[in-house]
Amino acid sequence: MRFALLLALVACQSSSNPPPAPAPKLELIDAQPTPVGQTPAAQIAREYHRAQADHKKLVIYVGAPWCEPCQRFHEAAAAGKLDSMFG
Repeated sequence: MRFALLLALVACQSSSNPPPAPAPKLELIDAQPTPVGQTPAAQIAREYHRAQADHKKLVIYVGAPWCEPCQRFHEAAAAGKLDSMFG
């Protein structure tokens, strides 16, 4: 079975540093296959630190390309339909 790891950055709400322009609350990062010699944990840690530097939160969603609910989630997230849920 092949599974996909979907990484998403969620914009944090901050009263001290509001973003300069409205941006989608959910930014999808389609994870690439883990490079040889690197663990998925290292890949997640790298994205976590990048999210912290951008004042965002990392959301990890694990699904499969053949999974219909997973496909619907990905399509809804990409279309911005889930932005109201992340605040």
